Amino acid sequence: MEVVVCDLGPERREAVPDLRVLVVGPGPRSDSWAYVTAGCWAAMEKDGHGLEFVMTTHARDQRFIDLMAMIAYYHCGGHQLDLEHSMPIGEPWVPGSTCNHLLISLPRSRDRVRSSVRKGPSVANLVYKRVSTDQQSTARQDLALAEAGIEDPVVFEEDPGTPSRLHPLQRPKFGDLLTYARPGDTVHISEMFRLVRGNQHILEVLHRDQLALRIHDGAFSAMDLTARHPRTGELLSTVKFMVQTLAAAGELQRDLQRELTYDGLRAAEAKGNKGGRRPALARGAVADVRTAFLEGQSIAALAREHNVSRGAVRTAVADLLPEHVAAAEKTPAPEMPVTLDMPGKVADYLRTTELEPAERAALDQGTTVRRGQGYTLRVTAVPSVHSQFLARCQALDGGPGVSAVPAQRKARREYENRVRTLTPPWP
Repeated sequence: MEVVVCDLGPERREAVPDLRVLVVGPGPRSDSWAYVTAGCWAAMEKDGHGLEFVMTTHARDQRFIDLMAMIAYYHCGGHQLDLEHSMPIGEPWVPGSTCNHLLISLPRSRDRVRSSVRKGPSVANLVYKRVSTDQQSTARQDLALAEAGIEDPVVFEEDPGTPSRLHPLQRPKFGDLLTYARPGDTVHISEMFRLVRGNQHILEVLHRDQLALRIHDGAFSAMDLTARHPRTGELLSTVKFMVQTLAAAGELQRDLQRELTYDGLRAAEAKGNKGGRRPALARGAVADVRTAFLEGQSIAALAREHNVSRGAVRTAVADLLPEHVAAAEKTPAPEMPVTLDMPGKVADYLRTTELEPAERAALDQGTTVRRGQGYTLRVTAVPSVHSQFLARCQALDGGPGVSAVPAQRKARREYENRVRTLTPPWP
């Protein structure tokens, strides 16, 4: 892309003080050159709106840059161009042409330009169909459109998975319809709410593109909702009023249906009824299936016997399955024995106290390890037993009215440090 700064001279510079023309060369999807003004919007902005101009040509030429500068000055210098305005340029800008005027219009994509030279009749009948969910079909719409006797229809049908809350201009097939359409075409729908429920903006888009709209069933049947006033060219005020009124009624109807649905679901829950699909097994059959499963019959055999899927049987006996029972019991993992060195002064004290049989057995089976003038007792036991040993020798730390022997207190704290290293910590 090339940015060309255009100086209009001292007398014209104030009209567009920062005028530039962007020159965009051909790319992988286009073989045309594009010329874009930059500065007109800033010079003429009003209430947040303005215009910039785009022109595509077959080649790069300084004449086209000068032409864009001339258009910018013509617009900002007092003539203020707008949509559907024409502008004289003095000479044809395309070789071999006799046209010496330009028409100001909205930018059109390459596909829209191609649609203007499509094959077939000069005007087309464009049929638009959609459903709200993938559980519905277009059978009713097909019947209404078939009875209308539409000649040579070009059908655009939304994918059933397209969300119904998506704005019509964001729906893929409706976008394809607008791309394919050209002025004079007629858009056919079975009923108003397939397209314009509570959204008059769609009518304005069709009016802008000079497309007629025909509705073949329900409200506004066989009426053109894009009819324009013969003098102002705007949508008829009566059409606007009727569309707004009926669209509001449609919104109210949909909201009431949603509220009644929710109220019905809450009432059913209060009675103990569950929503969703009915269970494949009747209530009486569920008891028989559970009894047979407890007696050892397999899920596959029960499914064949009751002519249901294995999933239905598995749902009926879900709380009896081994994985469910194990999770419900929450059986803790067995403790593994751990070997710790118990200071001799702690072992001597514990031998004089009353112990549980498991504690006494672990203490008696300990191995004595001589260390200088003292010893340690190497005891192998589960962590909970070591924790019990630690609690029983609490008296070695002393207490109210009882003085502690420093050597015994030091020995207990050494043992406490070793017990606390076990994971998880034991009380």
